[in-house]
Amino acid sequence: MARHVEIAGAGIGGLTAAAAFAQRGWSVRVHERAAELRDIGVGTTIWANGHRVLAAIGALDEVLARGNRISRLELFDHTNTMLRGDNFPPGELQGTVALRVDLHQALVNAARRSGVEIILSSPAMAAEPEGVLITEGGARHEADLVIGTDGYNSRVRDSLGLASHVGFVTDAHIGRVIIPRVGPAEPGAIREYWGPTRCCGVLSCGEQEYMFLSGSENCPLAPDEVANSTVAHAAWIAEFPHLAEHFSRIGTNVIWGRYPIVRCTSWSAGRVAILGDSAHGMPSTLAQGAGCAMANALALAEMATSSADIATMLPEWEARERPVTEITQRWAVLYLTLLKRWPNDLLDMRAAMTAEAFASPGLVRHLTTAARHVVG
Repeated sequence: MARHVEIAGAGIGGLTAAAAFAQRGWSVRVHERAAELRDIGVGTTIWANGHRVLAAIGALDEVLARGNRISRLELFDHTNTMLRGDNFPPGELQGTVALRVDLHQALVNAARRSGVEIILSSPAMAAEPEGVLITEGGARHEADLVIGTDGYNSRVRDSLGLASHVGFVTDAHIGRVIIPRVGPAEPGAIREYWGPTRCCGVLSCGEQEYMFLSGSENCPLAPDEVANSTVAHAAWIAEFPHLAEHFSRIGTNVIWGRYPIVRCTSWSAGRVAILGDSAHGMPSTLAQGAGCAMANALALAEMATSSADIATMLPEWEARERPVTEITQRWAVLYLTLLKRWPNDLLDMRAAMTAEAFASPGLVRHLTTAARHVVG
């Protein structure tokens, strides 16, 4: 008889796990709190580790058909001087910029092709270490394994007391927005700009461009920006005058949030595991939150399938995968701290240090630990 897994959350991590387990002969049921399967309408970066996972579950071709391969990465300082310029030859640290809705749909399709059952309007309320997922109304769903991928505010995680810290790294907000492209499409490039108090990035995404916007700490303009889903155009253009045309195309479709941080004492309890933002929410500065979630999900499916004792296997899975995720989380936090906590009268020093750091192969290897990680 096939073993059974109950999954809380139909996000990127949950759907990756669902497809991976189903393809290994498990019966899989996913509980999604929303009334429809959807993701936010912004862009995302998928690095080599994400590519490998998507290939393993049969979703890569669909993502690549809709995304834009990253061929170049550039970083500019407060004077618009380039601090870093890296070209990525085909197959070397490969990456793709895609819309999150396209990535999410590819995962939904892979899960459904594999026979996964997805139940909507079924929020998870708690879990029990014996292998029980409890959903709204008190319904109990027994399984050989329960996986909580129910996000930053995970009820599965909190019901088991696994969190040691759940919060935000800074008081700054991050905005994400898709704007129409003006001019011909170009090869995939990520351009990041560090201003005196703000940071922004422009990612080529086919016929559109994806921008991320990182405001200053305790910015007095932030409440209005968040409330109105827009930007204070004059303030952003003042720091990035060379991007005035880009900011002029931003309307009221900006999705604002904050930089999360989640640390846990353990990623499991009994026969319940947590992954993704539930276990290791991190700032988006290295674009590896989704990549780590997908890699950890695939590793969990591989190890669980080859193990007769789930409760014994879960600590082994964590011991193997957690170091990669945690070093990525630490560097993502450090990167953000460098941006947000650096004194304004020492910006030239920041630029010099950053240029030197990115010239160090050792540091770049640390920053790309997750991208280079191969599951199994």
